[in-house]
Amino acid sequence: MAILDRTVVLFLYNLPLHENCGIMHSMMIEKENEVSYDQRHGGPYDRGQCDSYYRRSFSPHYFKGGTSTSEMVSLGEMTAEQIVAYTAGYNDNERSGFYKDWL
Repeated sequence: MAILDRTVVLFLYNLPLHENCGIMHSMMIEKENEVSYDQRHGGPYDRGQCDSYYRRSFSPHYFKGGTSTSEMVSLGEMTAEQIVAYTAGYNDNERSGFYKDWL
């Protein structure tokens, strides 16, 4: 099992995508295989999916309650597990290729 230390996650997050995607991808696959994520509206997994769907940049965050109706928690305040959940949601949507059609 890969142990995702908050320092490691923040380090990988700050590397350019081409340098960290292979490392993060292998860590995420291992983590995703053993965890089921809370998919509630406003949670980290949901926010990751939505950011990808709307083609927003990768920016881990979540809401304590509903999206935009409660306090937002940003990257610096998130646990490693919450960052992993956000990343899993983002990556799941990226793999699906399901994006908002703005036309």
